[in-house]
Amino acid sequence: MNTSKSKLINLWNDKSGFDFLGMHHRKIPKQVKGIERYILRSYPSKKAMKKMKEKVKEVTEPRNRLFWTMNRMVDELNPKIQGWRNYYAMDTFADLFLNKIDWYILKRLTLFWNKKRNRRKKHSHSRIAGIVAQHSGLKKLVG
Repeated sequence: MNTSKSKLINLWNDKSGFDFLGMHHRKIPKQVKGIERYILRSYPSKKAMKKMKEKVKEVTEPRNRLFWTMNRMVDELNPKIQGWRNYYAMDTFADLFLNKIDWYILKRLTLFWNKKRNRRKKHSHSRIAGIVAQHSGLKKLVG
């Protein structure tokens, strides 16, 4: 057993929680009939979120892909998105975090679209890229 990765944790006396298999698990207070109770919630860990963003950037960043159509870019991203959705979208609490990845994907696709069209403001909030991506069949992590 790897002692640097393994630790014993008392979840009910600890407020920080723990990471396991790409998910962060922690107790969160919830009001039930006026009584405060604790429930266990799971959502993607910071490390997993960072890896998801890196994977999206690997697909959308290379300049040699600027000749790709939006359909091809979406076809490249959809299997990754579907895999993340299958793994991480088990708890509705995770939707708060997966929305951030959806936003990041649209941001990267907007950047790709503006670079492809030689727009001066590469980071502009163009809605056209999002509309074209949706028409191309882009999947979402939430919804």
